Amino acid sequence: MDMTDYETSGFGMGTIIEQRIAASNSNEGERICHRAFEVIRQLEQKMSRFIPGSFISRLNSSDGETAVKMDRDTFHVLKSAGRYYARSGGAFDITAAPLTALWRNCINQKDLPSPNTIQALRPAVSGAGVILNEKDGSARIGRHQSVDLGGIGKGYAADMVLKAYKAQGVTSACINLGGNVHTLGKKTNGESWMIGLQNPRSTRGDFIAVFAISDRSAVTSGDYEKYFESGGKRFHHIIDPGTGYPASSGLMSATVLSGSSMEADALSTAVFVSGLERGMELIEKSPGAEGVVITEEKKVFITKGIKDCFVARSDIPDYQFAFYN
Repeated sequence: MDMTDYETSGFGMGTIIEQRIAASNSNEGERICHRAFEVIRQLEQKMSRFIPGSFISRLNSSDGETAVKMDRDTFHVLKSAGRYYARSGGAFDITAAPLTALWRNCINQKDLPSPNTIQALRPAVSGAGVILNEKDGSARIGRHQSVDLGGIGKGYAADMVLKAYKAQGVTSACINLGGNVHTLGKKTNGESWMIGLQNPRSTRGDFIAVFAISDRSAVTSGDYEKYFESGGKRFHHIIDPGTGYPASSGLMSATVLSGSSMEADALSTAVFVSGLERGMELIEKSPGAEGVVITEEKKVFITKGIKDCFVARSDIPDYQFAFYN
């Protein structure tokens, strides 16, 4: 059967969602993509801290003593977030939600928060405060704590969309949830999916390199998406839970490739916060994960496992490329 590419876009989880799948006709493509959007909307209703009545909103509104029953998806993501918190030494922490909310408003208003405000929020930031009960699927957080799954939820959603694709017989697809890219198989012409590596100091769509991937996800965390500048310094949206301030790790971006988009999502944040050495060590200790980091000195370090699928542009002299170790 001849297959053609069906493409569509929509909005969900606070971002633009683009889908491209192989389908026998447009009706089939529309049906499959509609189902994918439904999967994403259902997960958003469960996990968004901005939707009243979601499982996460209920947890954040709890008194710090009462456990709140979660559904299977939300419990799984909370449990996974706990693993990444431990593996990253706290660099990935969903309880940084109060700090994330503070800096989100500051970026929108282009105004710095006071040090006292930041210090007042820091005691509530500790991933160890998220207590999960495997027996009844409930969760509890400490008093004054709140959680935000923004650094892992889109990745999980991408994984669930690929699961839905496969259940409907799709063998070739690519979904992009606001920069969280996940691929299934290869393109209809038999070639791998080409994913661009954004130049962090140029306009959107100006790539310094591309990845050729299939059955993998690629997620980037960078200081160039949401930020403002004050006193010659860039204040972005990726918060270091240990300091309460935007991460100052010497990196401009961190990209992680993995068969799990949830893992790539969480690890890209953790690597960006951790910096070059600790970040690369974290990738190397994650089976199946690969990565690329770009330092503030415009040095691009690549893990050796993707040397055969990574192609750098030769016309950008500002950047220096090297394999890490």
